[in-house]
Amino acid sequence: VSKAEGILLQVKNALDEGAGEVALQEMMMEFYQVIRHKTEIDYKVSKKMLPREQDLCQLIRDILNIHESNISCPNPSSLAKYWALRCKIEAVDSRSYEFLNVEQQMLKNNYNDCPVRILQVYRVGRVTETAEFLSSLGNIQSLFHASSVRNFMGILSRGLLMPKVVVEDHGLERTDAGNLGSGIYFSDSVSASIKYSSPSEMDGTWLLVVCDVALGSCLDSYERVYSLNNAPSGYDSVHGVRKTADISSDFEDDEFVVYKTCQVKIRYVIKFCLAEDQIKPFQPAIGMELEQDNNEPESQCHLQRESYSLPNANLSNPVKTGLQDGLGNPVPLEGVYIKARIIDFVAQLCKKYSFLVVMFQTYTNQNNKPIEAKYVFPLDDKAAVRGFEAFINGKHVIGEVKEKKQAHGEYWKAISQGDGAYLMDQDAPDIFVISVGNVSRNSTVVIQITYITELSFQHGCIIFHMPASVSPWQQDKAL
Repeated sequence: VSKAEGILLQVKNALDEGAGEVALQEMMMEFYQVIRHKTEIDYKVSKKMLPREQDLCQLIRDILNIHESNISCPNPSSLAKYWALRCKIEAVDSRSYEFLNVEQQMLKNNYNDCPVRILQVYRVGRVTETAEFLSSLGNIQSLFHASSVRNFMGILSRGLLMPKVVVEDHGLERTDAGNLGSGIYFSDSVSASIKYSSPSEMDGTWLLVVCDVALGSCLDSYERVYSLNNAPSGYDSVHGVRKTADISSDFEDDEFVVYKTCQVKIRYVIKFCLAEDQIKPFQPAIGMELEQDNNEPESQCHLQRESYSLPNANLSNPVKTGLQDGLGNPVPLEGVYIKARIIDFVAQLCKKYSFLVVMFQTYTNQNNKPIEAKYVFPLDDKAAVRGFEAFINGKHVIGEVKEKKQAHGEYWKAISQGDGAYLMDQDAPDIFVISVGNVSRNSTVVIQITYITELSFQHGCIIFHMPASVSPWQQDKAL
């Protein structure tokens, strides 16, 4: 998806530079190879087509993000999909004061002759928006933002985003789009919001969001300013003032624009239809029966943890790990810090994950003389070292890959000159040895190793093995 978005950016730049039709078509053919289209390919390249393809890329990205949340379940239930949105959604009772209040707000500034009928109101809460919302700006208004129905999964899961390309560059036919540059647009009118939306292909209904928007200090504008990427100096937002019989303005509707996502908090999603709309019956299957199955692996995983035993150590040929002097005596370990994250899903069938691990270990040479030390680190056969760094007495050394003979030569040269030096070798498939070099007395050494390993998925749990030898006091407790 990122590659496809990059190609679209190249196409936009090529159009700006007046590239030939053949070159543009070659770039778009590369895009169509990355993002396969079921419909007929449009070979006529123009700025008008770019936002449509960008919206498609964003939709694919949103679907992938939601899918990754349920990747352990091949057929997630409706409730699991709802949880994956990370967004609280509650239906508002149509007989409540809250529903009537939202309905009155929608009908208040409807300048369209076509009446609107509200079908459902959903109360929405997103934790990240609530935490980041800049209520301190003041001038908080309840405004509308409409979009195509297919975009709402992304809107609910990650919020409203800033446009990636300035709207006036797209050559859109609508004169009311992008009048105030690259920002998030709102209106106090349903009739204006409908222009930015389209009905669902499934049942013919429309969706829009009602947001709390922190306008703060708002600049009234009567002319289009396409170049804005931020609010003008001294202001937090811009208001395109609607023209009337008494007001001369370039704007057909009132437009409110903010240029930071933290000025927006979604409050409601409204499902509605217009008087002439033909609503089609649509009753999707709501799968809840799998939730019991989802709980089963959790209990299995709990039993698995209680009965799990560490792999047997090779007692006939024990390997001393950690920082050691030339005679193999351990240097005291003072602390261990580990951070890790899943970076990729390797295989759908066998459920394997790539795991990036960064480990820090702190040692202090308590001898009264310098030592030439080595660091021994155990890894399983599924791990691959990605980086090595060392910190000694404020000096930061970053490891780099070199031909083995050259690396050994440079290491011994540094040692002979009394300099600190570090050399990492693989002694065996599961043992890595780092020659740390000269460590002066009472000095502190911090070793940082970054490696990638493969995790397996068993009984609903992701299994991560960390050798107990990296923290000897914990290993002794276990034994």
